[in-house]
Amino acid sequence: MPALTDGLLTQFACSVRRRLLLGASCAVILTSLSGCVTETRYANSNKPVVQKKTNGQDAAKTRIALALQYLNAGNNTQAKYNLDRALNLAPKLPESHYALAYYFEQVGENEKAQKAYITALEYGPNDPNTRNNYGAFLCRIGEFDAATEQFFKAIDIPSYLRVAESYENLALCALRQDNFELALEYLKRALDHNSQRQSVLILMASVFYAKSELHRAEDVLKVYADKGFVSPRGMLLEHLLSARMGRLQYAQELETLLLQTYPNSLEARLVLNNTLQLSEFEQLKEQYRTAQLDKITQADDNRVVANPQIKIKRKVSSQNKIANTTKENANRVERSHSLLRDVQSKSLHTIKAEGFESKGNAQREIQQKAFTSGSPVVRTLPTLDESTLEEVVATNQTEEPKVRFTTSQKPDTPEQVVFHRVDPSEIRFTEQAPSIDLGNDENLGKMLNEEVLIPQVPTHRMEMGENLFSLSVKYNIKLEKLLKWNALKKSDRLAIGQVVFLNNPNTTHAIAKGESLFDIAMKHKLLIDDLMRWNRLTPDVALTPGRHILIVDPNNYIL
Repeated sequence: MPALTDGLLTQFACSVRRRLLLGASCAVILTSLSGCVTETRYANSNKPVVQKKTNGQDAAKTRIALALQYLNAGNNTQAKYNLDRALNLAPKLPESHYALAYYFEQVGENEKAQKAYITALEYGPNDPNTRNNYGAFLCRIGEFDAATEQFFKAIDIPSYLRVAESYENLALCALRQDNFELALEYLKRALDHNSQRQSVLILMASVFYAKSELHRAEDVLKVYADKGFVSPRGMLLEHLLSARMGRLQYAQELETLLLQTYPNSLEARLVLNNTLQLSEFEQLKEQYRTAQLDKITQADDNRVVANPQIKIKRKVSSQNKIANTTKENANRVERSHSLLRDVQSKSLHTIKAEGFESKGNAQREIQQKAFTSGSPVVRTLPTLDESTLEEVVATNQTEEPKVRFTTSQKPDTPEQVVFHRVDPSEIRFTEQAPSIDLGNDENLGKMLNEEVLIPQVPTHRMEMGENLFSLSVKYNIKLEKLLKWNALKKSDRLAIGQVVFLNNPNTTHAIAKGESLFDIAMKHKLLIDDLMRWNRLTPDVALTPGRHILIVDPNNYIL
């Protein structure tokens, strides 16, 4: 029994020791783990461990991205909230300030926008994105020179990666100034830096389209398609280009493809609403036409007409005018009386010296002296008859003789009608007005440049069930134009077999004597450059009367 008890005690003691050792080892392990957590240096190194901190700039950029999304969605309140948070996170970050400037510009506060851009430049003077965005803002508010300066400063920064975008902005800024040639130069530079930029290719093609350089626009669109680019803008531009070049069937196919591929696009809505004239490409074309007309209205063939100098004359009131007229008339009467007194004084001396031989001679002498004395007075002096010259008194030789006049009423005599008789010798016949010389008969009907062919007017022969409206839909021509070209009214009915013009039949202009290209361009509201290009003329061409020149584009005339 005692032996069994000793064995149990021995086993219990061993188990207690094992538990104590296990507890001690656990304590050591826990102690070592707690030491690893609080360790601030790497093992076998004195280099301290750098704890990760939150990056304020990254958080600010995230807020800016959210703000721009809200701004595009029209939620300006949330956009402003996120921009304020971005400024709190990174107050010296240039992106925060020019994003805020973009917000102010969108809500119409340009002054605050400009201040925000200036603040962004203060924190990042070498940030090319800030200068590019500031230049775009200056261009939109019309400060073109300052905008160009900012764009080129951005391009000159070596680390700038969006050089093509800045050149594109320069081209857009040049177009706002109607400088189409400079815009093309900037677009070419943009393609040199990034030939894959779709917006640059579309913009270049649209500029050529606006300038009526249709083949060059077509070449750019081919490059656009070869690069695999497809967009509703490109489809619409190609549709308009094909229609102007007379490829109506292909233009109709492009229109159908646009409506099927991009039914919710802005370009599709323009096609459906038949408001293609409101598209960006047609508006750019109208802008170019207006700019060219503004240039030629101030210039003729050889010289630029100076602006007329206006001389401002102060308007005289009616009362002052009447007073001046009355005063002038009084002066004239006074001069007449003075002249009459002088003439009468001389004539009376003559009458006294000759012994008053004849009163009739004296009267004739007075009239003669009155008209030969060189008087500036134009009015005829009244004649003196025997009843008015009553008495002449001369007191001394040195004293001026005085004349006393008395008036007597003329006897009433019945008025007589005297018919004017024309002397046949005074009749002169005016020469017949010369007719307009159209030149020799051999020039009539011929083209000024005989190498140019007159385009044939496209026509359509009416069939059963057709009318002008169905023709306008079939050939994509406005009904108003069909009525105008065919001299018809909406109420007119067309007969089966009647021929209808599908384009303007007036394709040429007969040159009259003395006409110039400027006169013809103004008459038909065209450009001189277009007339010369359509007729293949040189600047020194001489216009021959009787010959004809094209007033339509032969490349876009035929269907």
